[in-house]
Amino acid sequence: PFSEPYKHSINVVSVALNHDGMANSRKMSLIDSNRDLYVTRLHRPKPVKLATMVESAVWHSRHDILACISHQRLVVWYYPHVVYVDMDLLQKTQLSIDASAYGKQCELVSFHGSSCTVQKANGARVSAPVSPFPITLVRYAARNKWPQCTRLCRFAKKTVLWACLAAVAMGRRQLEIAAVAFAALDEVDKLDCVQNIISIPSSEGQRAELLLYQRRPDAAEQVLVSANLIYRAIMLNIRIFRWRRALELASNYHGKMPISHVDTVVGYRQKHLAAFARKETDPRFLQIMSKVKIDWNAIKNKEAQENAIELKSSNRKGSENSVILKVIVDTREGKGTRASGGGSSTTSTQAKSAPSGSDMEGKLQQQSEPAAQQDVGHAFDQDDDLEM
Repeated sequence: PFSEPYKHSINVVSVALNHDGMANSRKMSLIDSNRDLYVTRLHRPKPVKLATMVESAVWHSRHDILACISHQRLVVWYYPHVVYVDMDLLQKTQLSIDASAYGKQCELVSFHGSSCTVQKANGARVSAPVSPFPITLVRYAARNKWPQCTRLCRFAKKTVLWACLAAVAMGRRQLEIAAVAFAALDEVDKLDCVQNIISIPSSEGQRAELLLYQRRPDAAEQVLVSANLIYRAIMLNIRIFRWRRALELASNYHGKMPISHVDTVVGYRQKHLAAFARKETDPRFLQIMSKVKIDWNAIKNKEAQENAIELKSSNRKGSENSVILKVIVDTREGKGTRASGGGSSTTSTQAKSAPSGSDMEGKLQQQSEPAAQQDVGHAFDQDDDLEM
């Protein structure tokens, strides 16, 4: 079957399908008897609660946008797929408008363009306008017009626009665009994460880091193991403190790979316990610690060898220059960063060395052309990472 059967825990009173995307990206919204609103993908059901006390909900007639009336407020999610990309951006990608003027027991009838049609309890229908900028942004992103997306965000200067751009760009693996959006949102931690992903030389490593960013560590590990990047898979489990799984991978591939990393796992485990002044209690590690000698110079040399092997076998080069300074300067230009004649010479030097907004947009335009060819036939909320 195309999708797995899904059974909700309680009775469902309303079900609706979105009108955008291919079969593997279609979504469904449902309202249960508790008046809770959920959204889920069809081919891999994983419902996520969006709102409570929902009277009605409706999908946009052309785009993947969802609107509902909850607690006498009209709430619009301009990119519902953000729940599978980054839950931290969910609140920033929604718009909430007071709907008390429509009275109680009102119902959303349709959502077309930038207005929702609301039917009151007496049967009268009125139009509820919403912001058209996020809808235009979603339309540009669907056509891979990333320079137009960034110009629209700089023109409107709305947080919801930058959040939508960041979520869409991460879903479409447009890391440079996501870096610009996160810089505008002052999300330093996410900007640093994107920078780290860009610096990874192999495409499989980047895909795995994106899956880890989406809180899918098992899928990320599967991508790395399938690409024979065992060292990166081991370090991924160490980073998220899945010590037993890291030791299992190192032990299973001991002797099968030219470089063994059992001592690497045990060494990082000991360093982790020492930082918290704890003693080892896991019998698996206690058994191996008596057989393995920890030499950090050897461990660092093996890590350097693994990085060199990955860089040599990859089909692209690692990012030599950091994009953090470039995107911050490029984003801040629209905010009017003006220095007086006696300003800091370091700041002016950085501004001169960084590319201008037009240069960055020209670079993004060149990147969007091949991206448009690669994304033909794929919706921008792809979920086929393990098949690539």
